[in-house]
Amino acid sequence: MKYGSKKEARKWAMQALRGGIVGTIPTPWDEYGEIHEQDLRNLVRYVIDTKNDAIFICGNVGEFFSMTIAERKKVAEIVIDEVQGEIPVIVQTAHNVAKDCVDLCRHAEREGSRPGGDNFPLFSVFVGSSGDRMVASGVQPV
Repeated sequence: MKYGSKKEARKWAMQALRGGIVGTIPTPWDEYGEIHEQDLRNLVRYVIDTKNDAIFICGNVGEFFSMTIAERKKVAEIVIDEVQGEIPVIVQTAHNVAKDCVDLCRHAEREGSRPGGDNFPLFSVFVGSSGDRMVASGVQPV
């Protein structure tokens, strides 16, 4: 879904999710350190069956910080496939490498994620002795 501006995207999210429940799920792993696809699908089905209004994946609970780009994309693909449009899928796309963040955003959109959960840049830069003023990063819209 494309929006003309950040403001339009925020407006959609507020209207669609205000007062709703957004299920946040962990990423299940098998004994070999691979994504456990069936357990992931079962978690997604549980979120849908318990009447959540949306699902948030690859966030802190989903351990995005310990996953490769390929693993994060695989999780998004599996979840979006399982959801089949029943509820919005919000994909966390934060990354400390700008190109990877953009790649994850574009992938999530191509796969069918509605709103994105980007947190770009991942690390904030602070100045001053108290660290109370954030420096603008000069990031441009993609």
